[in-house]
Amino acid sequence: MKYDYHQYEVIGRHVPTERDPQPKAYRIKLFTKNETQARSRFWYFIRRLVKMKKANAEILSIREIFEKKPEKVSKYGMWVRYDSRSGTTNMYKEYTALSQNEAVQQMYQEMAGRHRARFSSIHIIKVQEIEAAKCIRANTKQFLKANIAFPLPHRVQRSASKGFNKGTVDLCPDMFLLDGHHAIDKGKVFPVCGNTWRMLKDTRFARHFDFIGDFSTHFGIYDGCGTLIPYESAKEGKAGAAGGCC
Repeated sequence: MKYDYHQYEVIGRHVPTERDPQPKAYRIKLFTKNETQARSRFWYFIRRLVKMKKANAEILSIREIFEKKPEKVSKYGMWVRYDSRSGTTNMYKEYTALSQNEAVQQMYQEMAGRHRARFSSIHIIKVQEIEAAKCIRANTKQFLKANIAFPLPHRVQRSASKGFNKGTVDLCPDMFLLDGHHAIDKGKVFPVCGNTWRMLKDTRFARHFDFIGDFSTHFGIYDGCGTLIPYESAKEGKAGAAGGCC
């Protein structure tokens, strides 16, 4: 999977001189979009840590760090510091991701949306994979249950049998009104239950309709079917109070 941010390891040191022929090397891990940006960020941070700048120093090596198991979903804890309009703020955040790169990308998107923080004002202090037992954020802990289930609030029932109105019924050239719940338009496929199927298929109306499907699959009672009186509206009567669909 391709991510916008990558982790780089940059190692640099002072240029060797007669006074210091073997200067100390410094290593910094950075999350940036490319190698060029990683070099720029290295000079930005190293200048604040030690007395070293690009004019009298050099970069020894730069390499990208890859995840050992990028197909494993893990929990990541992230310590960040960002400069807001009122001051500097330290934060700890948790993310669920396949890699550190994905977790960092989520963090930058959240910081931009919630705090209007820019990339240049965010400093990542530490990123670490954490165990599920050590998670403290509610938005992370709610998905740690082994038997977690998600409800399906909106399910559209699909019918195994459908009727197609040819428009040949006398006095009903455009729409055939069977009862209060079945208004079948001409030329339109209309899902029906088992009872409606028989009312059309096994009666004199059969020649006016084309029928698709069979009784191999049962989808339950449709809205308005199985009521006490077939001509009562769905609001006046309770659907499913009596009767069945087949």
